Amino acid sequence: MADLSPNAALLNALANQSIPWWKALAELVDNAFDADARRVEIICKRRTLVVKDDGRGIKNILAIATLGHHDRQESTQLGMYGIGAKDAWLFCSNVLDVVTVHAGRRASLRVDIDQLIKDNWQCDDPTYEPTSDPTGTVITLPLKAGRNLPGTEAFDELAFAFTPAISSGLQIIRDTTKPIALRPHEMPVLSDVVQAEFEVDGKHVLIDMGILPDGQQLRRGPFWLQYRHRILDKCSLGIGQYSQSRIAGRIVLGEGWKLSKNKDDLTLNKDRLADAIFERIEPMLKKAASLSESIESAAMRSEIEGQLNTAVSEVARRKPGRNKGTSTGTVFPQGTKRTVTRASMTRGLPGNADCGETKSGRRRGFIFDWCQADPGVLGTFDRIGARVCLNENHPFVASARASQNRDALLACSASLIADDACRHDAEGNTLLAFRFGSFADAIGGILPAAKEGDQ
Repeated sequence: MADLSPNAALLNALANQSIPWWKALAELVDNAFDADARRVEIICKRRTLVVKDDGRGIKNILAIATLGHHDRQESTQLGMYGIGAKDAWLFCSNVLDVVTVHAGRRASLRVDIDQLIKDNWQCDDPTYEPTSDPTGTVITLPLKAGRNLPGTEAFDELAFAFTPAISSGLQIIRDTTKPIALRPHEMPVLSDVVQAEFEVDGKHVLIDMGILPDGQQLRRGPFWLQYRHRILDKCSLGIGQYSQSRIAGRIVLGEGWKLSKNKDDLTLNKDRLADAIFERIEPMLKKAASLSESIESAAMRSEIEGQLNTAVSEVARRKPGRNKGTSTGTVFPQGTKRTVTRASMTRGLPGNADCGETKSGRRRGFIFDWCQADPGVLGTFDRIGARVCLNENHPFVASARASQNRDALLACSASLIADDACRHDAEGNTLLAFRFGSFADAIGGILPAAKEGDQ
């Protein structure tokens, strides 16, 4: 038989993946909560990251370092692919040191990437000893060269992601100079609230949405997409062609939804979910639009959106080059009731290049919109909702909007989409490293130096 085991150098490739610090931490916190932990402590001191929890411990300690292997327990909620903890380890350290107590036994394991490469996936055996200590796990990761400890922004994002867990009484403690408990993010009090429960292809959904009060902003919005103890991401699913300026709310997914590897996107049923939400909230969307957007502003938004999608369609019609990783459709197993719709063209861009319409009346393709964020951020791209938003508070965007410089606004929008397309695969997983926290932050910091009159 042919030996198809991977070369150990694959570890170097995985170690060069670029994921945000908060996502690396989230993978370790997920594992802790999956093991029924009530408290997770993240200690950042002397270039070492330590993650401690009071969960049930790891039954098979080798699973935490074996690619594709997951130590599934009855309490497991979000662990799926057996890759999350490995991503976190390889992102920040060459060494993984684990001590876990489970069912009256303490197990210890130390794994070094250099040793794995040298010995072709072989490492020293874990050690075991009986103990009466409480259950739990301690993961120690000495930071590799060039990697700094996570900062305040990473923990703010982590608190947002685990808002449902923290609100339910679970604890995440940040310990740098002194222990600080992360606090959940709060949803503003909304008016004209729409609450509904329904199913999409047999999977349960709950929505709770409404209109923001005058002067109120939602930094991460408009909707929080929630699954079990986590907010997967902010998104604009179900808004259709309407603006997101004055709306906010939650989309809570029940069992059975398929998530991407890093648990920040849906892999199926997004269009059906968007249509189902739109049917229930359209009257609220109309009212919010009447409060937030003038006819002139709506016309400019529609024009830029049309130009953007025309440009994207032209790119999609080009003959794909080699190794684009594109696909012409989706294949489902035989014997299922799933219908298959084949794409009319290959594409390497997020969203649909096809400019047909969904049931909600939303044109397929990208939605252009405005958002409000910190002045240094150019805007956002919502992969889940295929919506690109320029920040009204950014000086360059504000100047271009005031002078109706559509070309400048179109270029800013295209840059955000192009960055996402270049740095993510078809499921939204990050491919390339980036010096700054995000492209939007980097270009947002550069553009204020340009003056409207110089364009």
